[in-house]
Order: sequence, then C-alpha cells, then structure tokens
Amino acid sequence: MEQGWIKLHRKITENPIFSKPIYTFFWLLLLLKAGHKEQKIMFNGEFILIKEGQILTGRDQLVKESRLPATTIERILKYLENGHQIGQQKTTKYR
Repeated sequence: MEQGWIKLHRKITENPIFSKPIYTFFWLLLLLKAGHKEQKIMFNGEFILIKEGQILTGRDQLVKESRLPATTIERILKYLENGHQIGQQKTTKYR
C-alpha cells in the first residue's frame, strides 16, 4: 500500500486543518497510507476486506509511524472525525 502517489489539490490550503502543522502532517500520513484499491489481508488469523481509501492500523502503529504521542494522535483523530475528514471503525484489536 505504500507505493505510488496521491493527488493533492492546492485547495487544501483553504482547509482549516492547514493552519495546524502537526494535524496537517498526520492527515497527510493517513492519506498516504490509505489503499488505492480493494484488497483482502490476513490479520490475526482472519481475512479483512480493506476498501479503497481505508487503512488498517492501531494506535501503537500510528505512534510508531508518526513519532507523535498517543494522546496527540487521539486528539487529531477526533478533530479529523468531527470535521468529517475521516471516519473510524474501532475494534479492540485495530481501527
């Protein structure tokens, strides 16, 4: 999933998130990690369908990849979700 490129419109600079550099960085990280096509992956012994635009991750993985504290990540995710920039589906094993 981490190959290729994404289109990013210049209009992103008009989004309120753009004035928050750490939030913008994290949002772009999520965009870059999102799948560009539907695929099935094996996770903990079961197949999970990942649709276009989705990622399978967890808080620990996001901390590792972004080098941001878990509390900051939770705050950013909540902000992005409240702003309808992302949607989350949480389980006890992943999000």
